[in-house]
Amino acid sequence: MYLPAVRTLEIVVGPGNSVEQQDMRVACGLRLHHRLTKPANDRIDQIAYVFMDRVDAQAHLHELWLRELQCWYVDERGKHRLDADYHPTPTPPAWVANLKANEVNDA
Repeated sequence: MYLPAVRTLEIVVGPGNSVEQQDMRVACGLRLHHRLTKPANDRIDQIAYVFMDRVDAQAHLHELWLRELQCWYVDERGKHRLDADYHPTPTPPAWVANLKANEVNDA
């Protein structure tokens, strides 16, 4: 569904469905094409995935966030955006923890 007032394309994702990374890349390509060509009508500046289930939205949040694709879910109170306040904390790989442990043991 296209929302012309905010130049946003909403892609609705039904309960239990998943969004493949290939689909996310296609969405990013479409957004880039519109940014470069600046069409006069129906220009897309944002793409939002709207999930009918919060658990499904949470499962896709990080991958959508990485691609600057909006992540929303719908419940009985309305539509809610998850990615606006999402700030992931990186988890260091195991070798970093091993280095830190060795530094403590050597001291």
